[in-house]
Amino acid sequence: MKSFFRGKGFAFLSGIFGTQTSEDLNRAGQTKHEQKDFPGAIAYFTKAIGLNPAYPAPFYNRGSAKIQMQDFTGAIADFNRALELQPDLFPAYYNRGRAKHQLNDFEGAIGDYTYAIALSPDFPSAYFSRGSAKYDLKDYQGAVGEYSKAIELSPHDAEAYFCRGNAKHGMKDRRGAIEDYSKAIELAPDAAEVYSSRGAVRMEIGERREGREDLMKAATLLGDVRALVKLRKQLTEP
Repeated sequence: MKSFFRGKGFAFLSGIFGTQTSEDLNRAGQTKHEQKDFPGAIAYFTKAIGLNPAYPAPFYNRGSAKIQMQDFTGAIADFNRALELQPDLFPAYYNRGRAKHQLNDFEGAIGDYTYAIALSPDFPSAYFSRGSAKYDLKDYQGAVGEYSKAIELSPHDAEAYFCRGNAKHGMKDRRGAIEDYSKAIELAPDAAEVYSSRGAVRMEIGERREGREDLMKAATLLGDVRALVKLRKQLTEP
């Protein structure tokens, strides 16, 4: 987890020189989060909030841990409080958007991603996520624009090329989709899902041999023996 509130200093000394502060408890929660002990992290963040309810960091961090626990409604409540205390906290807008997205509130998610972008215009993940929300709304052209901006800011992001390929496919731009899938494969050669998608699109446009080769590569990466046998047989057919 990228922590936006990691304090400086020697946290391990706090137990020696006195009672733990809310900052100490927040750092302890972050450590638990990094260890993927999300219930433990939430417990520490809750204690930190109890000591200092005006401290935005543990609200934000508890919301992030709740996302990991798939408690999206609880996460939104924590991000709301963090933003009340610190309105310019762009990661809270972004992660609240992620939680809304998981609850299929795509419009609400787009609104939060837009706030995050306004506060941090060079944050590629926000453009990527806004593109994904637009894709879910079947706004494929809008999604292509968002993924393109994410790629501009992070040119080696294979997932952004893959998702832009999916959006182009939604627009019936199959050649454009294949180009993006090919770039994603160049950046992530072991991405079975991308081979599978490129293979399916190639089959759609009549490139059956190339499509089967892609599907066979995907099956190989996934270890799908039955699919491999079937595809190998098809490759020998005229």
